Amino acid sequence: MRTTPQTWYSGDWKSKNNEQAPYNGVKIIAESNYDNAKKLVDVTVTFIDFTMNDQGISSTVILDKINTWYSIPIPEKKGVKPTRVNDGFTITQIQQNGQEVRLESNDSGIFLVIQFTYGLPHQKREEIGFILRINEFLKEY
Repeated sequence: MRTTPQTWYSGDWKSKNNEQAPYNGVKIIAESNYDNAKKLVDVTVTFIDFTMNDQGISSTVILDKINTWYSIPIPEKKGVKPTRVNDGFTITQIQQNGQEVRLESNDSGIFLVIQFTYGLPHQKREEIGFILRINEFLKEY
């Protein structure tokens, strides 16, 4: 069973997009999935980059292991043959080892952790840190 998604916005997020690139920042949506025993199974994380497209360009990754780094896939450009990566998606690695997002468990709980850059080449922004808390067990109120 899935929970209500949690949303995080980058520090440069605006309620109204700019009229030219960069249009806006990055929006991250995390949706937790639990088994019948209400224990966390995985978290589906969608990254929406509004830098080059005012409608956003999204990429999704499923995190199913704790304390394991995952790369954020670069989406393909839609409607283009042959297929190629979407160069409007500006999220890139800080390090060259694919360590961009993970679930981290510590004494305080499970957290979604990010480390990536995004934005126009001459205005790259860095996002690093713990951004959302994820419940290990589904809580019912």
